[in-house]
Amino acid sequence: MVEKKYILKTGLIMLLLSAACRGYGQTGKAVNSAPVNDTLKTFKKLCDQIKDCRGDYTLAGVINIANPTNPALEIKNVVFLFSKHGDQFYYRLGTTETINGQGVYLYIDHQNKNIMMSAQKQVNYDQGPLKPINVDETLRSEHYALTSLIRGDNQTISLVNEHHISCKQYAITFDKNTLKIKRLFMRLTDVRDPSNRNTEEVVDVHISQWDRSAALGNYLTKDKVIRTIGGKTRVTESFKNYRLTKM
Repeated sequence: MVEKKYILKTGLIMLLLSAACRGYGQTGKAVNSAPVNDTLKTFKKLCDQIKDCRGDYTLAGVINIANPTNPALEIKNVVFLFSKHGDQFYYRLGTTETINGQGVYLYIDHQNKNIMMSAQKQVNYDQGPLKPINVDETLRSEHYALTSLIRGDNQTISLVNEHHISCKQYAITFDKNTLKIKRLFMRLTDVRDPSNRNTEEVVDVHISQWDRSAALGNYLTKDKVIRTIGGKTRVTESFKNYRLTKM
């Protein structure tokens, strides 16, 4: 149950964020002060920020996923943290931790006391989750209304189309002075019952940290989990009650 519930893979949070950039639509009437052109320019800047995954970065926050048609897949107030340096990364999602570095890949499930180990995986997150797109062209190809709401230092840009086949609403909340993203909200269409709002899947991600730096040594590392002595790999004393599985 837990493994199915946390089927989110490394990089999911970035993909959720990038989905907002895929949701460009036809501009509608902006509300609460921000002119359409200024809102569009800001939206483009946010998308450029999301697409730029080169170098070191650390992303952290809390994710909620409501799925009325399949409650087993719901995620409630799950803390996540993803930090990467080159092709090494550390990823924490709820009660699971993933380490990819120092020659090994470790997936640690604290709830079930399981550790899965394999060779370090070759990954490249510098490419980013999005391919370059023509924003203005994409704006003309969909039928979203673009709106903006400002409350204090926070601004929320929303794209809404109640008849969209896959996603009825995207919303990005950010600090209007620094453009630091604070929240992503998505309302996904139930394809089996598109007009029923009560069966829509809702994804809500609150971002607490997004820095262009990484300090992998601050988190759980390989040496704290496993030790190799005489050619045999064993768990450390801290993980003596965990089952180690080599993949």
